[in-house]
Amino acid sequence: MIYQTIKFVDVKFEVEFPPPLKKKLIEDNNFITRHKYLVRLPRKPSVRGIIASYLSDLIEDAKKEEVKEVLDGLIDYFDRGLGIMLLYKFERQQYSEQLKRPSSKPPSEVYGAEHLLRLIAKLPVILGNTNVESESVQILNLVLGEFLQHLSQNVDTMFPSELYERPTSSYIRNSE
Repeated sequence: MIYQTIKFVDVKFEVEFPPPLKKKLIEDNNFITRHKYLVRLPRKPSVRGIIASYLSDLIEDAKKEEVKEVLDGLIDYFDRGLGIMLLYKFERQQYSEQLKRPSSKPPSEVYGAEHLLRLIAKLPVILGNTNVESESVQILNLVLGEFLQHLSQNVDTMFPSELYERPTSSYIRNSE
């Protein structure tokens, strides 16, 4: 028999946000929690579109499969976690309305970069509660670091100025 030892070590997973993306996270929080605006849905580009575009821009090499695997996992986390951990209280009604639509798409095809940033910001906490191989943590750190640099370099495309909209007064009343 062949045995493989998988060593779990305490390797720190941390995500460093470039300054333009930190600024976008803060602006996003302020628009929604303080000013009571909502993200205009569906978002263009969507999370799935952002990741597909990034993958198509990568040079063909052995690393591309690793990157695709990590980012496919990110989409999966996003689709499963949006309603549970990525929305502010004020956005929950909007999310419920999205789910009720007959042609409801997965969240990764409706939501965009601002919600994706929220997920990436929470990943250290999410993954901190799991056993992850040190090699996997290093790959995550590298892939997400490069992906965040890409988002930062394309901040105007990912976060257009007409991103937020004022909801109706009935929405505001019902969400409080």
